[in-house]
Amino acid sequence: MAGYALTAIHTGSRPRGAGAALVAAPAAAAAHTGLDWATQGRGVLRPTLERIGLLDLDAETRAAKEAAATAAHAAAVEAAGQPLPWYLSWLPMRRLTPDEVVAHRARKGAEFRAARDAAAAGGLWAAVEKARDERGEGGR
Repeated sequence: MAGYALTAIHTGSRPRGAGAALVAAPAAAAAHTGLDWATQGRGVLRPTLERIGLLDLDAETRAAKEAAATAAHAAAVEAAGQPLPWYLSWLPMRRLTPDEVVAHRARKGAEFRAARDAAAAGGLWAAVEKARDERGEGGR
């Protein structure tokens, strides 16, 4: 309907507006179906708002996420105890220990919260500068 209305108003031709609607409607439906399939029916906005901390989760969802995080941590602990495959053993890197993973996540979470709070207080560039100062990287 929006395609019809905009085209009909812009061109002054109702048949041309109907043509635009016949093209726009299936394209919009296909885009919606593809996005719904890709996000497994959860949409885009709600998970994004939950991830950045602007939308509180209900108690059941919070408990499910904490249980999933605990299971993921247990799997990481188990995986850290396994030796690397032969084709990765020559790489100059190692797996993080579970304590290092927890410390890394805590540090990244603190950086994110500080940047979010600074962005709310003074804008994006203030948050970026504050994060750089806290890491000791200095100015631009």
